[in-house]
Amino acid sequence: MRRVTITALVLFAVSFYPVAHYCAAPAAQQSRSPEKSRILDGEFSIEKDVHRFPVGLKSAFAHLARQQEFEMANPGEKYEVTDVVGEPRLPSRRLLFAGLSRDKYFIHYERGGRGHSYDIVVFEVDPGEEVKFLWGGSGATGAKSLEQLRSMVASGAFADDRAYSR
Repeated sequence: MRRVTITALVLFAVSFYPVAHYCAAPAAQQSRSPEKSRILDGEFSIEKDVHRFPVGLKSAFAHLARQQEFEMANPGEKYEVTDVVGEPRLPSRRLLFAGLSRDKYFIHYERGGRGHSYDIVVFEVDPGEEVKFLWGGSGATGAKSLEQLRSMVASGAFADDRAYSR
């Protein structure tokens, strides 16, 4: 009986490895900025409606997330929380909030599927308005405000050491 219990516990613990391993934010590369703790410095206007995102941001995110078109639910809207498809055509991501500035954008969102996570992606915007991925990370909890998000990023609450897998 004891051997069965220990085996079951080991199998249960090992089953979580793939979830943690594949829950990273769309981070196709590491941050080009050596100072991650300051990546959200500056003034941002907070946006909570994905329909009001700049076209360049939607396009850059869709490319990074390997989507044909940008898909993300607004806060409070339905989305696929788990990997079991309940309703067809629901997005797998839901916005918490985004920040827009003259030279940088970020999106903080929750992602459903196998291993629910809270992710952040940061993009730089060059003078020609081209939007390029800068940094991304995945964590276990989401922020409620920009100040809290800055603190979480600075403290390393978002893992950025894994490549995006889906």
